[in-house]
Amino acid sequence: MKSLVFAICMLLVLTHSASAGELTVEWEMIRLTNRLSVEASLPILERAQVDLGIAAFGRMQDLDAFGTEVWKAGLHYDVTDHLEVFVGRLDTTVGRARRSSLLLNPGQNTFLQAGYSFGGSQWNYTKLHGDLAVAEDYKRLGLHYLDWQVLPQLAFGVGEAVVTDSSFPGDFIFDWGPFVPYYAAKYMPGVSSVPNNALVMVDAQYTWEDLAFYGEFLVNEFPMVPDAGNPPLWGLVVGVEGPWWLVEYSRVGNYAYSNGNLDTTYSLDQASIGHPLGDDVQELWLEVRGSLNQWDIQWKGGAFFRGFGAEDDGSRQLIKWDRTRMAEQPFMAGIPEYHYGLHADAAVAMPQGFELGANIEVAYVTQFEHREDTTGVAYRAALRAVIPLF
Repeated sequence: MKSLVFAICMLLVLTHSASAGELTVEWEMIRLTNRLSVEASLPILERAQVDLGIAAFGRMQDLDAFGTEVWKAGLHYDVTDHLEVFVGRLDTTVGRARRSSLLLNPGQNTFLQAGYSFGGSQWNYTKLHGDLAVAEDYKRLGLHYLDWQVLPQLAFGVGEAVVTDSSFPGDFIFDWGPFVPYYAAKYMPGVSSVPNNALVMVDAQYTWEDLAFYGEFLVNEFPMVPDAGNPPLWGLVVGVEGPWWLVEYSRVGNYAYSNGNLDTTYSLDQASIGHPLGDDVQELWLEVRGSLNQWDIQWKGGAFFRGFGAEDDGSRQLIKWDRTRMAEQPFMAGIPEYHYGLHADAAVAMPQGFELGANIEVAYVTQFEHREDTTGVAYRAALRAVIPLF
């Protein structure tokens, strides 16, 4: 509670002193769970920006479930036009997917991190070191990502991440040195690979006229050697975007973010920092968008399909894997739950830069809550207001 009060005071002070920026207020309801959040991005100096986010959340008819949190509090500073440093509890994202990047896409599952980003006109490199410990004594994330515009129509990216439950000799070089592959640590004398959970992602995008074709591919426990009997710990995103529409499909195998050592799961406690829906999941997202210029309204909508696997008890917890379980249940494990839904979003521009918006998703669910021969309805609704700061 003290941290929340402090964040509110800082938000008021910085909002009052900021010369620009915006404040976003959003109320969200998912089934019976409600969340009210306030987020601000505030330029405070010529080259600095502060990001703050606070929230209150609870569940209807359950007062004990009420809580508050500071889910974002960080600083970005442009040292030069080509070098940025950042520190704090942030929602840094890498990848090319429009909705569901696989390597780092934490959303509101933010974590304490520090890092830097630099590059040139055709490339950019990002490196960060993060603290994922919640109940664990030690859980650190190291991640780096290189984005390269090879040709005007073609771009490639490659990223690597590793989660460790202890320090190791020379880790300072791997955590902070640019372009140093974490995988090389496995071959350093005196360094054990047991406490590591390593992931590698490659992505690409090809632009043809007004169409963008893109994809991401992620593997856990790189390299995947053919005929070695390794489990299919991988994820895939493919998509195509036009001027007024989007199609994206994502698939993440069972245990793709987990590990034989629970202290190195690729998560913040049980919250995914990769694909927003976690592992053992698939999603097909169809979207069209447009505008009603006479009323200053921007809209988008469409349909989606989602599938969620589960453990034998119906939970979606990240658990310690073993090869027998992974061989028997590589994808859509247990009793899968399937969603067939529609989504819509609209935003209207108001005088003096204000904006009001609403979002809704409704889905018909089969094998509801991972129970056979049951159906149900899943929904999400949100209202938001964007307030400019002058």
